[in-house]
Amino acid sequence: MLSTFSISTADETIYNEDASSQNAILKLPEEYQQELPAPGSTPDSWTYGFKRFRENINLFFTFDKKEKAEKQARLAELRLAEVKEMVSKGKTEYITDLISDYEKNIEESTKLTEIAQQMGENTTKIRELVAIATSQHVSILEEILQRVPEQAKSSIQHAINASEQENERSLSALASIQPEKAAEIHLHIAEKNFLKAQEEFKLENITNSSGDFIQEYEKQINKSKEIIETMKKLGKNTEDIEYIINNATSKHVSILSEIKENIPENATKAIEKALNVSRKGGEEALSAIEARTQLKQESENITDVIEKAKNYFP
Repeated sequence: MLSTFSISTADETIYNEDASSQNAILKLPEEYQQELPAPGSTPDSWTYGFKRFRENINLFFTFDKKEKAEKQARLAELRLAEVKEMVSKGKTEYITDLISDYEKNIEESTKLTEIAQQMGENTTKIRELVAIATSQHVSILEEILQRVPEQAKSSIQHAINASEQENERSLSALASIQPEKAAEIHLHIAEKNFLKAQEEFKLENITNSSGDFIQEYEKQINKSKEIIETMKKLGKNTEDIEYIINNATSKHVSILSEIKENIPENATKAIEKALNVSRKGGEEALSAIEARTQLKQESENITDVIEKAKNYFP
């Protein structure tokens, strides 16, 4: 998942729409859809100890803090791949230790990133990497949670909580150094939850999780808007990100409206909730765009008046 590191802009979200059908589909940029790496040797193999030994040697001889932080993040992802493999093999006795190692890798990556930032290094890249990766980890862990026996669920839930906390920390730190990128990532996380809800809506499978997806969608949209408001107070240009949010949420409204027309009436409450969130996000972004356009027009009019006045008062 972390092997692809380019960060796309939010307006690269792909919408395949047929206006005459209910098959409108939203697809996220590639880095938000990356699979976990191949697990390689797993704890049930006699070669696994050698694999972990090589990892530790590699870390020991990595002296650059940012590089080491990225390696720790990649190792966390590898541990997660091993968890998934052990679950598929039915060998859940290995899960607790792997989850513990996953959390240690994530924690160490964060510590190293903080040290690098305190040393005056640019940590934008690693912050983006961890923010995107941990949002993916949460989704993967939630899937694993449904497949493991009861005695393993507490470890998985603990890892979900740790991933969510690290995601929030990374995005909060990123917002202080590159707020537009943080707002963009929040939007993409919102869209991930929108996709999950959309799938349930289209299958007419409206459950409690549908409401959870919409709640998280709303939370992430609001986070984007909060960052934009902070940017405005600091005098930063928010035109691009507001355009992106308006474009995305208007697409969400279009997709949800089509779905609403094709599901039973008793299932429309959740759709209405999602529609309200999307409309509100789009309307606020559009209002800001229109206000800025009007201000620009007024400024141009004033400039015209000044130029005309110069003709009378050479």
